[in-house]
Formats: sequence, C-alpha cells, structure tokens
Amino acid sequence: FEQLKEEVKKIANQLQELVAEEAQTEETQHEKGTEERMINELLNGQKVELRAMDTTNTSSAVANTLFDDIQRKMKETSGIFKDLKVVTNHGDIEFLVQNEEVAASFLGETASCTPTDLSAFSKVKLSDKRLATSVLISKKLLANGPVSEAYIQEVVAERMAYGIERALLAPTTEENSVTNTLVASAEAKKFTEALTIDALIKLITGVKQSYVNGGKLIVSRAMFQKMAALKDGTGRAYMVNSFDHATNSISYSILGVPVIISEFMKNDAILFVNLAHVGVFKMAESGLTMTALTEKYAENGQLAIIAEMFGDFGITNTDALALFEIGA
Repeated sequence: FEQLKEEVKKIANQLQELVAEEAQTEETQHEKGTEERMINELLNGQKVELRAMDTTNTSSAVANTLFDDIQRKMKETSGIFKDLKVVTNHGDIEFLVQNEEVAASFLGETASCTPTDLSAFSKVKLSDKRLATSVLISKKLLANGPVSEAYIQEVVAERMAYGIERALLAPTTEENSVTNTLVASAEAKKFTEALTIDALIKLITGVKQSYVNGGKLIVSRAMFQKMAALKDGTGRAYMVNSFDHATNSISYSILGVPVIISEFMKNDAILFVNLAHVGVFKMAESGLTMTALTEKYAENGQLAIIAEMFGDFGITNTDALALFEIGA
C-alpha cells in the first residue's frame, strides 16, 4: 500500500510539471505575439504603452518582460537611478517632510500623548513631468523583431536613465525639471576647503550614522581622478576597487564609501547622498509609451520613435545628503 501511495504521488508530481510547462509555453508564445504586435503597431504609426501587465487589463500593454527589461537596463546604466526609492502613482502626490527632530516619549499608563505640531512639517508635491526622447530607426531594422526590440530597449533605457540623472544633478535651464534636485538641496550643508583625505572624512562623518550606511559619493570624472591620486604616508592610494562578479563590473570606494562617477556632476564638488532615504521618485502608472512618426522620415526609409514617461522627484530628507566644494 505504501509503495502504491508513492507511485500515485510521483505521477501527480509529473502531471503538475507537465501543466506548468504548458502554461510557460503559452505565456512565452503570448509574449512573443504581443511583441510582434508592438512592432506592427509602430510600423503603422500607432502608440504603444510599455507597462507591466495585470490580470484585468492586457489589451494594449506590451509584454511585461519588455517593460521590466527597460527598467532593469535603466538601473544598470545609472547607479543613481538604481538606488532611488520609486513609487507609482496617477496624478499629483504629496509627502510630509519633517523639519525638526522628533522622538517618541516614554509615558505613564494614563498620561496623554501630545501630537507633534504640524508647523514642524512641510510638504513636497510631486506632479507628472514629461521625460521624452526621439529615436530614429530604419523600417528595415524595425521589421527585424528581435534585433529592433533589443536596440530600442538599449537606446531608450540609456537615454531615460541619463535624463533622470541629469535632472537630479544638473538640469538644463530649458527643461521643465523635477521638483527638487540633489546638489541644490545640499547647498545648505555645503563646506569649502582643499581636497584632502581629512576633508573627505569631515564630509562623511558630518552625516548621521544611520545614513552613512548605504551612502555614496557622487563625483565627476575629473574629480574622481583627483580623489584617486590621494595617498597615505606609505604611498598607498586611499581609493580601492573591487570586481563585482554578478554584474561583471568594477566598483570603487574610498574610506569604505562607494564612489559613483556621473558625467552630470559638477567638477569642483563631491556630493554625499543616501539615495534610498533622501527622497522619492514618482513614476506615472502609465509607464512608458512609444509613438512612431512614420511620415516625416518616410522618404529615407526611416521613422522616429518618441518614447516618453511622466515622473518627478522630491527631497523628503535633507539629513541624507551633504556637499563638499573644493576651494583654495
């Protein structure tokens, strides 16, 4: 009897595996068909939404793997966007920002707990700011599904990630930029002196310990080279590197704090920031949309793909950042 039970159990497990394999095959075929539909819609000049699919509305959404891949590539491209706290929301959203240090109190069993005065808080309001880019692509390449999909993913993800990074560090004057930027928000805690290891220690230790863990130094490439030249009395560099086997990339740190190089950081400053705690990046629920302009470049056998998303960034915790500007 026990042997018979084991045989029945084994057969049941095999049936479950077969059902799971069939479901996976159907999902893969559905996603492939959806991606092919995306290419056809773009060729016909239609708008395509890239967002995660749900069980209630799958009619116009591109396969969720494509949306996830673009977000993943954005995080791989920008070490700044990778660590941001991201929330998805439709329309405006407000966050309370605590302006004063407030702690809980031990009270007697019948003692009253006095609410914190609302004057100790301010608000940061995040709205939908448009982030867009135009990608020129040949119709011949677009018709080659797998190639065009990978190309579009790479280009759109890179441009979107860099667009967000630039908006946070050095927005251009002609842009309708995000609500708060990192460098401008750190100006109140800025100090200026010569670049030395003591100055870096002052920068890092000037931040609350709870935000040092997970914090990063954001610098320009020129500043990174100057920091890499800092050495101790024995000639050993303070900057160290390590190889991340998971991402096949080299990372750098100094005094135990990771260093991120950004092409948009100004050359004469070093920004310390804990990106996970400093603020919130709001992304619209609509995700990313792509629209093809088929007529303007038709005579050249090309079309332009307008990729756009809506988002905003706000600072909710100025204790999580500090700025060191290089002076004489």
